Amino acid sequence: MFVHLFPGQGGLVWLHASRGRRLLHADASPAIVRAVGRRLIGGTALCAVITLLALIQVDLSLVGCGLVLAYYGISDVRKDDRGEKSE
Repeated sequence: MFVHLFPGQGGLVWLHASRGRRLLHADASPAIVRAVGRRLIGGTALCAVITLLALIQVDLSLVGCGLVLAYYGISDVRKDDRGEKSE
């Protein structure tokens, strides 16, 4: 239940799914699995910091949330389905 209440839960779910490759498709590239893991775990760590920051300074935490959303939104738009940059 903690996972569903915590912002940035994708990294924790990915860790469970990718551990030992037991819940991934057999054709999943190890390089892509590692890259996705790094990205999601980094997002989870940032969300944890932003959540703690909200206890101290709400305005800064809102700015942090906006920056994280912009980063993930822009990086997804710049890549096509194969993970390569589109022109």
